[in-house]
Amino acid sequence: MEQIDNKSLDFILCIEKLLSSISTVRKCLLSLTDIEQNSSIQSEESIKKLKAIKDTIISLTPTVETVGQLGPTSTLVKHLSNEYICLCNDYKKHYSLIMANTAIFTEYKQLIEDLSKWLSSTNANIQEVSQSVDKQQILLNVKVWIIQE
Repeated sequence: MEQIDNKSLDFILCIEKLLSSISTVRKCLLSLTDIEQNSSIQSEESIKKLKAIKDTIISLTPTVETVGQLGPTSTLVKHLSNEYICLCNDYKKHYSLIMANTAIFTEYKQLIEDLSKWLSSTNANIQEVSQSVDKQQILLNVKVWIIQE
């Protein structure tokens, strides 16, 4: 009986440590976003910190999943799962906000816009050539028909 109680206590302590880790990562993420909005940090640093946060989230995944399998009905486990999901969603949201302000994103966006313009222009040219070819084919067919008569 004492062994079961120790395992339960260890399980609860593990969950509390995971919750603490998730809270710490969330604070880092929020502070990174605040710093980025004040423009006192360079984009490269922000990207490196975002990658570190992502790596941390990824490293938490197996543990959170295992805990979820061991005690799926526990209120504490459900709380842990919800906090982890919130952290993942916060990361996605903040990643988008931070990356939108980087030079890499701006350059990428410009390349996509340029490609879109080029594709539209190319499509218009192809349609023009296609219509011209169709007209020439029709004229050729008419000439052949006239000659045959």
